[in-house]
Amino acid sequence: MNAATEMNNYKTTNLLSKWESQAEEQQQHHNEQQHLAWHELGRARRELNGQEEARVKSKQVAALARFVAASRHRSFGRKA
Repeated sequence: MNAATEMNNYKTTNLLSKWESQAEEQQQHHNEQQHLAWHELGRARRELNGQEEARVKSKQVAALARFVAASRHRSFGRKA
């Protein structure tokens, strides 16, 4: 093998190594971003569930208040 061929092989090997390294870094960055997005989705889901739970409890409290108010009314439980 002559010197020019060896130099080309060396450059090609270095270039391929550089590309592989860049691809690995990009994949790692993608994985990190995906991981962060997954956690953000979970956080948003928990927040939404908490809001839904609070809304349901609020409706339950309002219904209970209406029931208590109706039960205090004189005609409650009597047939009209």
